[in-house]
Amino acid sequence: MPETAVPEHALADGLEPVLAWRVWRVALVRTGWRRREPILRAVSDDEAWLPGEPKRARCRTRPHTAPAQDCRCGLYGMIEPAPPPYGLPSGGFIAVGRVAFWGDVVIHPDGYRAAFGYPQLLGFFCMRCLEERRVEPAVIVVPDSPYGPLCSRHRGRLGMPVEPILEQLLATYAIERQLPEPLSRAMARAKEPEMNASYWRSVIT
Repeated sequence: MPETAVPEHALADGLEPVLAWRVWRVALVRTGWRRREPILRAVSDDEAWLPGEPKRARCRTRPHTAPAQDCRCGLYGMIEPAPPPYGLPSGGFIAVGRVAFWGDVVIHPDGYRAAFGYPQLLGFFCMRCLEERRVEPAVIVVPDSPYGPLCSRHRGRLGMPVEPILEQLLATYAIERQLPEPLSRAMARAKEPEMNASYWRSVIT
């Protein structure tokens, strides 16, 4: 298991974190005149995953500690990745990578529900290629559109260069780049999920 890029104080109990696949929404937050900085948010809501801080799960429906065995609460990750469908983010664009989980971790049919998490690896891959279960690095991103990151073959005239945004995210979160080869191998052996928005909202909270 590779070394995980989690905040130093997060693993005080010495336990090895669990790694899972996950997608995030990248939002460009205005921080000044003509300046916007990228931040990771959950796809299914607007909660931010803050740099340098463990993300802690909370239950929105019951007054108990997440994740609970008899509930669907917790931070979700997938055992095997699957291509995100178009149109899921309410703003921004999709990033794909690995997340480190620790604390209480519950196994469910598609992956894990955890108490704490932090991004581990991150990359931008062409959304249209991912729909075909192919992995191609993106060269541009089209914010606030269903197309998101696109490769050189699928790009149009609109869009922003992907590399400066990705480099800034990696530096801000102190994490490494998700390479295409591990993602491609994992998607090749992954089962095909039912590709609809309700499925994805259930595994990317």
